[in-house]
Amino acid sequence: MEEMQQMIAELSLTGDAFEKRYGRRKRLATLTLGCKVNQYETQALIERFQQSGFDHVPSEQMADVVLINTCTVTSMSDRKSRQFIRRARKLNPNAIVAVAGCYAQLSPEEVSRIEGVQVIAGTTERHRLVDAVQYARHDQKHPIVLVKPHEAGEIFEPLTVQETNDMTRAYVKIQDGCNQYCSYCIIPYARGPVRSRPSEAVINEIQKLVANGYQEVVLTGIHLASYGKEQGESEALIRLLTSIDQMTGLKRLRLGSLEPTLITADFTEKLMMLQSVCHHFHLSLQSGSNQVLRGMNRRYNTLQYRKAVELIRQYDPEAAITTDIIVGFPGETEAHFQETLDFVSDIQFSDIHVFRYSPREGTPAAAYPQQVEEPVKHERSQRLSHLAASMKEVYLKQLISREVMVLMEKPSAERPDMMEGHTSYYVRVVAPLDEALFQRIVRVKIHRTGTDSCEGNVV
Repeated sequence: MEEMQQMIAELSLTGDAFEKRYGRRKRLATLTLGCKVNQYETQALIERFQQSGFDHVPSEQMADVVLINTCTVTSMSDRKSRQFIRRARKLNPNAIVAVAGCYAQLSPEEVSRIEGVQVIAGTTERHRLVDAVQYARHDQKHPIVLVKPHEAGEIFEPLTVQETNDMTRAYVKIQDGCNQYCSYCIIPYARGPVRSRPSEAVINEIQKLVANGYQEVVLTGIHLASYGKEQGESEALIRLLTSIDQMTGLKRLRLGSLEPTLITADFTEKLMMLQSVCHHFHLSLQSGSNQVLRGMNRRYNTLQYRKAVELIRQYDPEAAITTDIIVGFPGETEAHFQETLDFVSDIQFSDIHVFRYSPREGTPAAAYPQQVEEPVKHERSQRLSHLAASMKEVYLKQLISREVMVLMEKPSAERPDMMEGHTSYYVRVVAPLDEALFQRIVRVKIHRTGTDSCEGNVV
């Protein structure tokens, strides 16, 4: 125990000096909650720690430093973040505990009251995190707090990734912040104003990922449709996508969640001409009722949404359109919910992520009257999920007897004799195991479909 405490006390030693004294590199464990942006940022921070002499180890192993990247999208996310912090301290009682992410940004005082936290970084100042961790001491009385309020005019914080745990698909963050202020969402307060990553930096990172063997990249951000908008550039995103398509040699470029207002005739025409862009579009809907959309402070109506889908399907009638829908928003009546069911049936999504509304303290909607009771939310969630499942089944069945191109990723978790991957439309496909095909795009003939995947043979 004394030896471990001495090691912790000497984390400020450089990587070489620490390794020379103790015969090993310093160890970093990480825990990540929340969205793909958080996952990307954790990987970027891991690489920074590795450059400073740390080895990244699984979260259940003993470590010198534990980094928890938190989420705050719901009150449940806050609670899970606190649980993760306490669990990390219990598993690694002698480690330096560092807390970053959205919950740390909004509630640094709450985090500082959790016993055993030495460093708090939020969603700002993360470039100082490694130095702060190496300066921290296990027995210090108060945590080092790097949290700085977001402000207008701030620039994109450069965090980059060259490798990920998934060797077939990489996420690249191109944008941070949100100016939309949907009435139910806390994220603009946690992430600050829109700021965009320079296109040269994005292209450079993707070129490195392609050189490292990645076949597919997913562009991610807090509000992708706002890329470049803070600089008054309405076409910045399509210019970036065109440059990636022409300059990186990437086989597949996948987009994260998009706003339907982005899908104009001009944007769609240019987008669908790009060879690498996957024809899977996640267009946030949230409700099929215009009255509910107004209460949510969404910036579109169902007519605009429908036109966006029609534009995409003009170029590819089989394009995969997926979405998010919140049920039980304050004031949502049965008639409003029926409007959502009818609209969903008209659009025929290939998949839907269904969420029950959860009041988030600090957002306008949390104080709205006519909060919907939990049993009603649950019942509506089940009805919408059932409809979504039936539409997905229809979408998958059209693939029977057809040949599709699949990026093979890994062995199947359910069947050890099979492997699995995804089409460019993000359909999960399983086929007989052949490890030589991992990280390759192969042709598969589909002969069977299930509830959430297809099965076939490589041809």
